[in-house]
Amino acid sequence: DLTQQEDGYVPIDYGLDALWSAIESALPTGLRQMLLQSQAQSDLLNDVYAQHAYPHVLGYAISCGLLAMTPLPAVSVPLVIAAQGKLFHSIASIYGLALTRRSVYEVASAVGIGGLGFGIGVRELAKLVPGWGSVCAGLSTAAITYALGMTLCYYYAQTRQGHAFSPDMLKAVYDEQLQRGRELLKERFSKDTQS
Repeated sequence: DLTQQEDGYVPIDYGLDALWSAIESALPTGLRQMLLQSQAQSDLLNDVYAQHAYPHVLGYAISCGLLAMTPLPAVSVPLVIAAQGKLFHSIASIYGLALTRRSVYEVASAVGIGGLGFGIGVRELAKLVPGWGSVCAGLSTAAITYALGMTLCYYYAQTRQGHAFSPDMLKAVYDEQLQRGRELLKERFSKDTQS
């Protein structure tokens, strides 16, 4: 049975025991344990990648946010995009995978590149409000950069394990990480306005 948990069928692992029995009878003893250990090692390796990538994601998010706080509208946009591109390269390097047009396209299309473009326009217009507008633009850009980085980490982790994922799954990860990024970085950017 090849159903996935998100398919909603009960029981989720129908026929799994029969499958393992058939595999073990056809192949050498201990294959199941070896495969289970391989999955555990793969999960551990992905945790190591994620732990190594997290400081990069956070650092680039803060950097992009600070770049976006430039009070002149549109001046920071190319700098932010360049820094986000460098973040994507860093994450790809950490996961040992190539940054391809396809990977960037899959993540960007899943999170809604049109929405990102509209968001850039709104953030840049907000800078016309002295002080407050630049802080809002910085926080928003930092949270978006954080969410993009964490979504790319998820993308590469799933790719390394050979798992299939849908644009809806990437969008859900992005939305969750965007909210987390806002909460995580809000304090950082409120301190910058008090300085």
